[in-house]
Amino acid sequence: MKTFGDNFKTLRLLRKKSQKDMAVIFSMSQAAISNWEAGRQIPEVPMLIAISKYFEVSTDYLLGLED
Repeated sequence: MKTFGDNFKTLRLLRKKSQKDMAVIFSMSQAAISNWEAGRQIPEVPMLIAISKYFEVSTDYLLGLED
């Protein structure tokens, strides 16, 4: 089962964006993006919704609940 961090990183790489790019897009630190991808943290619900809209995927997909 893929985690949020796995799915986020896959989507980020498909868009050819760096962690720094994502940090700017979502007004966060690069360390926060790194923590997400490493599975040390997951975003709060409002941010999760913003990420799903940006990547045009469901929140269930991001959270690893569906393929």
